[in-house]
Amino acid sequence: MRVMTELMPPANWYADPEGSGRWRYWDGAAWTGVYLNQDEPGPSVWKQYWDRAKPVLFAGGVIGMAVCLALGSGAFIFFLVLAWWGFPEEDSPHKLRYAVPYFGAIVVGVGIHAGIGYGLGIAACGTVAYLAGAWRDRLPQQLIWTLMAFSLAGAGVLFFASSDLWR
Repeated sequence: MRVMTELMPPANWYADPEGSGRWRYWDGAAWTGVYLNQDEPGPSVWKQYWDRAKPVLFAGGVIGMAVCLALGSGAFIFFLVLAWWGFPEEDSPHKLRYAVPYFGAIVVGVGIHAGIGYGLGIAACGTVAYLAGAWRDRLPQQLIWTLMAFSLAGAGVLFFASSDLWR
């Protein structure tokens, strides 16, 4: 009785050991008489669809970035116009100082929302708007607590972005 000490290769398509240049099926115990007519096995279905989808996804990404840039530019211009001409207090010399921090809150919130989700986007908008209000009113305690909260939120974003918990 003969005891095999080597493991047999698993059933699969392999290059023909007889040198025909074709692929032959190994059933796990012996070579079968089934050959492939092509030189190599064809690409997987996933690879075929991925190769077709890459240009579409790239174009979608470029179009999406262009739309975001256009919307961001439009929002920036809107806030500048609102800051300069749209406030009811006609004699306020610091109109721009009020609008630009809120624009920053919107940009930060949209950026975080695009990467993580609604909750962090809303939290970032609120934090930045609160920070802008505290800065405007010159309240040092509010500034310190807001900066600490924003730092903790940023650390949380970095933690979840670097882990596999949210993927």
